[in-house]
Amino acid sequence: MSNLDVQPSWPSSSTDWPFSVVECPPSVSCSLIADCGYNLDKVKTVMQPVLKVRERCQVTSNYIQAIATGRTNFLVTNLVASAEKVGEVWATAIASSWLVGRHSSCALPILHLSISRHHAVIGHHSGQFYLADVGSSNGTWINGQRLGAGDRYDLHDGDVIRFGSLLVEFFMSSHMIAPSTPMPYAGEDTL
Repeated sequence: MSNLDVQPSWPSSSTDWPFSVVECPPSVSCSLIADCGYNLDKVKTVMQPVLKVRERCQVTSNYIQAIATGRTNFLVTNLVASAEKVGEVWATAIASSWLVGRHSSCALPILHLSISRHHAVIGHHSGQFYLADVGSSNGTWINGQRLGAGDRYDLHDGDVIRFGSLLVEFFMSSHMIAPSTPMPYAGEDTL
């Protein structure tokens, strides 16, 4: 069998493409597709929570959706990163921690006056997402309780975060994907 026999079949329309609703860095989509063994149905399963996150919002329309597949971790949000992104859903780069703040150097830049330039960190360690305030001026709250500077709080699906006066709902989705067999290189025959 040659690699021509195992090529993934890509969607014929943008409505079949699981990233069609999210502005996504190419590294995220490529890594997730590889993690899923180039199986579009698996990719759709991983991205399904992103498509339904607005339905889950109970307190505010602002959200951060965390996605973890064991190897690929990223955040999807509708929070405004720049004037050009108003109303868009976008994904962060793959990382194990994301700095949240008003400054453009932050992984999760949010244009809101009550948010400090460097406000908080959302991280992922040992299968758990967490939040820590990095000494913000207006504070960070989880479910109504203020975090002290440097305090680390393990996040749970459905937590309500307040950065300064901005309310955000936090959702997470973890999919442990078994490592896939790498696709053979062009011209390589497999048995």
